Amino acid sequence: MADASLPSVDETLAWESAQKTRAGLLALVAGNLTLFGGIAASIQFQDFPKVSGLDGLRDAAGDKLSPALGEGLRTSQLLFYDDKAVTLLFVAVVLAIGSASMAGVLGYLFRATQARNPNLPRMALYGALLGPILLGVSELALQIGISVKAGEFVDGKDYSTEAAHDALQGGVVLAAQVLRQAGVLLMAFSLVLLSLNAMRVGLLTRFMGILGIIVGALFVIPIGGNLPVVQCFWLIAIGFLIMDRWPGAVGRPPAWTTGKSEPWPTQQELREQKALAGAAARGADPDTDSGSEDSGDGESVDLGKRSSGPQTGTDGLPGTAARRPDGVPHSASKKRKNRKRR
Repeated sequence: MADASLPSVDETLAWESAQKTRAGLLALVAGNLTLFGGIAASIQFQDFPKVSGLDGLRDAAGDKLSPALGEGLRTSQLLFYDDKAVTLLFVAVVLAIGSASMAGVLGYLFRATQARNPNLPRMALYGALLGPILLGVSELALQIGISVKAGEFVDGKDYSTEAAHDALQGGVVLAAQVLRQAGVLLMAFSLVLLSLNAMRVGLLTRFMGILGIIVGALFVIPIGGNLPVVQCFWLIAIGFLIMDRWPGAVGRPPAWTTGKSEPWPTQQELREQKALAGAAARGADPDTDSGSEDSGDGESVDLGKRSSGPQTGTDGLPGTAARRPDGVPHSASKKRKNRKRR
């Protein structure tokens, strides 16, 4: 029995049609802003002070080796943050908007999937809405906190390694880091769960579903540094898919049109379909008995009825004449008896 709280197929299709443009544009915005922000961050962080053998030794020694060696690693990093504060803040705003835009996309995908699979956990919706917003807000708050702390450090007189380490401890920076980690985990959880279930009900192709799962994993285990190419590609592709602008003659998967679950065929079903298609191409009916063959004159002859041995009668003896069931001799037997009498 259908759940009365769930929308009907017509209501589902009507809602998806009304919201698809907004959700698709949000996906395109999220993908492009994330790509642009990632490129800008990669360019800016090319000059970011990195750990070297000398810096690591001085940092571990507490900046006591020699003043002639220059400032410590953390000190150099704070000077970098202060020097590029405006640019990095702009990049953080772009990334925050891109991240928050994903909430609308994942929320749309959740409702479309739940309409075709009522057993979809509602936790996926909470992660889809809270994860992107929490991630965007925490990224922006973290950059603001670092910029403020870096400015205070530069305006001070103590540039020692100990003072540099203390500058980024506690306060807004620590809280933003904790919130960011929570947002990352929620984002990854919702992406994996939604991509898997949307693929199962036929809303996403196998390629897009598996790619969405990979995107969720990349939030936890980032590969590629500040340039999330895979995430951006998936978001842009989802945008075109939702807006029914999917390239090629195939278009969107059928589940978007029927409003019902349209699971993709299994490997066994695909093999059976290929076998049927091959049989149809050869002009053979796979359901007919293989024990018949063409006699050559257009008639089908049953191989089971052929016999290379002598013909037998109804009594099972070879060469005997067939007798009628009522015991009356066959006409051929009567003719032989008449010839003997003559």
